[in-house]
Amino acid sequence: MVDLFVCEILKLRRRKLFFLAVLTALFFPLAFNVLMGKPNDTFEDQITVCYQFTGYLIQIPLIVVLAAQLFSQEQESGALKNLLCVPVARAALATGKLLLLLLFSMVYSLSGYLTTLCFALLRGLPLGGVALHLLLSAACGYLFFAAAMPCVLLVVFLNKSTLICVIIAFFYATLNYILAMSKPVIFQPTGLNMGTLLPLPLLQRWLTQFFSAAGEQSRAYHAAFSPYFSSTPACFAVLSAEAALCLAAIVRVYNRREA
Repeated sequence: MVDLFVCEILKLRRRKLFFLAVLTALFFPLAFNVLMGKPNDTFEDQITVCYQFTGYLIQIPLIVVLAAQLFSQEQESGALKNLLCVPVARAALATGKLLLLLLFSMVYSLSGYLTTLCFALLRGLPLGGVALHLLLSAACGYLFFAAAMPCVLLVVFLNKSTLICVIIAFFYATLNYILAMSKPVIFQPTGLNMGTLLPLPLLQRWLTQFFSAAGEQSRAYHAAFSPYFSSTPACFAVLSAEAALCLAAIVRVYNRREA
């Protein structure tokens, strides 16, 4: 398994999309500073954008699109037949690719954090919560990967062109984002409901508790939302369980695919 994972990492030299995707983690904090930054912003204001916009709407679709390329590449090039002659278990191949996606998600989240921190330092913004948001960024690297797994399963199952996968990925992320901003969905206790079982609504219920509310309206919303915040163990447990189920299903689908 370790050798397969290292092999997938070495293949990154031929995958320009991987590096272009990571660059978006640098571009969007810059765009926010230039286009939307305000004089009274804080570091926390800016890192919140990384979570809720680049994380929800950009990072998750990129994970799905990269997954589509990873799982189709050997089959399209004919290399899958050679790999299976070694022999290499398809389950190990699939797991190695998913570990690479997890690595990408971690790098993406931490790159966004470091870029936002650099811009905050350059602008002389208040730096409250730097250590906390470093931990949150690392956690989000894993949680955004887990949140993308249902859509990764879908694109692996469909085995369609990259364009179709891009459309599916952004539809999935957009729908989840809309639901994550919907009060009827997220204003629910932890249990068998959409606010708990859907990835981004659950992430929103967990992340919001770490943001300070500025302004009367924001404080009122935060106070109303606080009874429905998800605990860290519950958030990690639910998303990890869903990711594990998706992993098992992806391995099953990949095993049945013709070389």
